[in-house]
Amino acid sequence: MQHVEAPLFPCYLFIEIKDKWRSLHSTYGIAAVIGGSIPAIVRDQVIDDLRSREQNGYIQLPKSKKFDVGDEVTIKAGAFAGQTALVARMPVKERQKVLLALLGNKIRALVDECDLEAA
Repeated sequence: MQHVEAPLFPCYLFIEIKDKWRSLHSTYGIAAVIGGSIPAIVRDQVIDDLRSREQNGYIQLPKSKKFDVGDEVTIKAGAFAGQTALVARMPVKERQKVLLALLGNKIRALVDECDLEAA
């Protein structure tokens, strides 16, 4: 098995903005702002969870495959605790992901398998 180091979110930049976020649309190198007219908000706890997994500049992802693609799960802990989700995997990278239905939108989030249980 070969381990390949790759960015978790290639071409994405997470920034903290106090005000005047509209200038992002005209900033060189920014192709788009996620969320459109109002930038999407990533809660501080989500960023903190990602930082807590960082080792030597890389986010360490869970290795087991306890759930199959399409399984419905409940998130037990973390920023999305209590949410029901569907298990998905990214093609090529085989990263386990979870599709969440929040505020009427489907978003993708990385969740440790130990924080999931069958719904």
